[in-house]
Amino acid sequence: LATLSPDAPRALLLQDDIAGALARLGRRQEAIEVAKAKLARQARMGQSGAALYATLADLGTLHIQQSFNEAASGDFE
Repeated sequence: LATLSPDAPRALLLQDDIAGALARLGRRQEAIEVAKAKLARQARMGQSGAALYATLADLGTLHIQQSFNEAASGDFE
């Protein structure tokens, strides 16, 4: 990843892997930040609509998981 341009298609795909790994490690807030950074890169690249579907779906899932964990622990308002 360090050798790729941040906007390279492969770099964007690797960000999905990184976010997924962070989520599996329970580091969901970090995973959310990675997904948000990817979404911002995609927007700068002019991607829209269906091209953003996977990123938005992943980001939504991460937010749901984060909220569920907070609610289950009694920390959700």
